[in-house]
Parts: sequence; structure tokens; C-alpha cells
Amino acid sequence: MFTMPRKLMLTLVLSLFFALPCFAHSYPLSEAYIGGVGPNCTLGYVKSIYGEPKSKRWFNTDGVRGVAYYYSPSYQVTGRTWTKNAIPEDEFPVVGYTVKANNLSTPSGITVGVPYSTVEKMYGPGQRYVEKGKVKYLYDLPGQRAIVFTINKKGIITDIYLGTDF
Repeated sequence: MFTMPRKLMLTLVLSLFFALPCFAHSYPLSEAYIGGVGPNCTLGYVKSIYGEPKSKRWFNTDGVRGVAYYYSPSYQVTGRTWTKNAIPEDEFPVVGYTVKANNLSTPSGITVGVPYSTVEKMYGPGQRYVEKGKVKYLYDLPGQRAIVFTINKKGIITDIYLGTDF
């Protein structure tokens, strides 16, 4: 039979167990913007900041249509919508980007060339995985989005990627 101190201890342990996920680290959506571009922006907005892209690549598969804007070998922005959605290109929502140079940063100053430990100190550890021999750290974001930091052997960020499952 439980005595009062054992019941109290059990209650405290169970409370902590269920409360711990509330203290889990998370990456805020507001930090998924880089160089002023991120979720909830449109391709028209991107063009208002950076001008016309140097090149574009269109795609239309699996019920979605979209376009990737290539501003340089180190900066790409992707917009996408459902195939049945007849909106013009400028209204496509931004669903991703890839940054491989240190000329653009997040609102808190995270950029290519910064140690990944800086991100980890601010937002906790990401989900580590290896893809094609490269170490990456993924942070889930709302709306089936994720931001991924690729690092080199010294723990320095070499590229930043935002993408979605949709």
C-alpha cells in the first residue's frame, strides 16, 4: 500500500514526465526567414527585394506546380502551389530556399560560416542525420516545414535549407 510520501513522489515523477515535452527545444518560425525571405512570403515579394532571378526552373508534378528562382549558385528560392490553383507566379508562396554563402542571415544572425554550436545554444539540438556523407541537423517547423543546417567536419554551417513535405 502506498504511503503519503510515496504517492507524493509518484505524482511528482509522473508530472515531470508529462511536463518535459513542454520544455523541449524548438526552432521558431520567425527564424526561418533568411535575407528577409521565408514562409508566408510570395515570389513577387522575393522579386521586390532581389529583382528578377538569373534563371528559373519550372516543375509540375504530383498535383503541384512550382518554380525555383536561381539568383546565384549559392542562393535559390522555390515557390509552389497546387496544380488546380490558377494563381499567377508572383503569388506562389515561398516553400523553400537554399543558401550556401554567408551574405544572408536569419533575424538572429545565423548564417553560413557560423558554428552549428551557435544554433544549438539558441534552439537546442536538431535531429542529426547523414545524407550523401554530409552531416545535417533538422528542425521541424509548423506547416510540414523544416529548416536544415549542413555542417562540415569542423562543425561550421556550409548551407541552410528550408523545405516542406507538400
